[in-house]
Amino acid sequence: MKKIITFIMMVTITINVSAQLYEVPLSSSSNVFTVAGTRTQLWADPALNSVMFIHRDNTGNNINYDISQNGGISWSTDVGPLYNSATQKARYPQGLLVNPSGSANPDSAYVSFLAPLFNSVSWSGIVSGQRQVVAGAISNFDIDTINPLNHLIPSGYMVTPQGIIWSVDAEYINDSIYNDLLIVSKGVWNNGTRKFDFTNQILNAPVSHAGGIARYLGCNIAFSPSGQFGYVVMNANNGSIADSVYYPIVYYTGNGGQTWSTPYNIGLNVDPVFGNGSLFYNMGPQFDIAVDAGGSLHILCEILEGDNMWNSNATPGHFGIFDISSFNGTQWKAELIEMPGTYQAEFGIPGSTIDPPVIEYNRPQISMDVTGNKLFFTWIDTDTNIFGSGVENLFPDLHVKGYDIATQLWTADNNITQFSGLSADASCAFDNVSYNCISGTGNNTIPVTFTLLSNHPISTGSTVFHYYLGGATIQNSQFTLAGNPIILPGGVSGVNHQISGIVYYDVNGNGIMDGGEPPLSNQTIDVQPDGYTLFTYPNGAYYFYS
Repeated sequence: MKKIITFIMMVTITINVSAQLYEVPLSSSSNVFTVAGTRTQLWADPALNSVMFIHRDNTGNNINYDISQNGGISWSTDVGPLYNSATQKARYPQGLLVNPSGSANPDSAYVSFLAPLFNSVSWSGIVSGQRQVVAGAISNFDIDTINPLNHLIPSGYMVTPQGIIWSVDAEYINDSIYNDLLIVSKGVWNNGTRKFDFTNQILNAPVSHAGGIARYLGCNIAFSPSGQFGYVVMNANNGSIADSVYYPIVYYTGNGGQTWSTPYNIGLNVDPVFGNGSLFYNMGPQFDIAVDAGGSLHILCEILEGDNMWNSNATPGHFGIFDISSFNGTQWKAELIEMPGTYQAEFGIPGSTIDPPVIEYNRPQISMDVTGNKLFFTWIDTDTNIFGSGVENLFPDLHVKGYDIATQLWTADNNITQFSGLSADASCAFDNVSYNCISGTGNNTIPVTFTLLSNHPISTGSTVFHYYLGGATIQNSQFTLAGNPIILPGGVSGVNHQISGIVYYDVNGNGIMDGGEPPLSNQTIDVQPDGYTLFTYPNGAYYFYS
């Protein structure tokens, strides 16, 4: 059905960087569920100097958005509705800023949106659509309630610099049972209809159903800035890794999403970091992914010690936030980002229907410059030195640590909001971070929103208030620390062809990479007869598998 409506392990160093921060009140929503969990709700387009935040409005039935066209300084709020219905209610919206025309005029951009539908009894379909930013534009959308692909709540949504939209969702039976399939959707702009046309691909994604429970926690999708290298990551257990309970299961494309690899699995044995002799490890339920300029996947997640009974140990010192990435296609490394002092937070009142409980964690998220050369890993954590040991993560500050893929250097942990004197100080809960950051002269600013409850941390079912946090800026001069990654088990399965190597400058011409001979990045590798083009990483490495 279609409608058109018109509406006018390294040394831990923490730095506080609050001097340049500011916050802007945005809109409000009827309850906190519009920002529960981490999805794509905040999107920046640096070329247009525009930032957009999507949310449900104060009635709970409309999908609206807030937008800034001057880099987050001033905002137009509650623009829309993009979609409204009292019977097929949209929930958990995701949104993007897309610019099909390539115009430098920010009014030429479109807000593209995606949300599951709820009919007051069960999940009943998907709504997707777009609306041009210019005043007086029309919002057009498609409602899919009869497609044989049984979507539930999509958890991945992005647009590449080439203007291709990608999303991923799991297929469910009877609204509740994971069906061992992932739905990858590709959206291509149709200039005639002024909308994105979507096609679907199905990935076989079987998981363990031990104890009658599908051991699946979520999925996400991301592509490199070139649009060529893409990954789908599933947080699940498919019985392949003996010492990990939930772990990343990865699908790869090297040809812009035309075909995808069979799944391969990443074991999470990070005991060299913890040193506690644990036998089992567990990937936390919230995670984010990004693909850098070299086509390398980064998974930002919590890793916790666990057991073989699906349990985790969230005691400080027994879990950490890690960047998991591949450096040669068959081996994976994990870099400890931080060992937070807190992990879980339960907002609301247990057993209440008025203020129902909402569980949040450290909300790990990644922002990246448009070139894909600098990545910024964010999370929220409550300072136990202030609020006491054993406290939940109910009074969090925003933390950022940066990584430069060219120099392979890191920044320290930057506590962005602590002692800032802003509303976000010890209250940066339900934060959203843009996949794209905004680059300045010698720095990068990470767009962030956060949400305040009217009676923190109780009133989950009452009106909540959204804010934009501006000035979360990391200077290029802060990238000074060497990393200390550990090698993880796991690798590629179902591979038909595999090629890897290092391109370097052979100074003495002896055909051997001697010490001091520099690797060459961004070198072109043509793979025949497959017809693929690869580019070397900053360390000169390249890999290909199909």
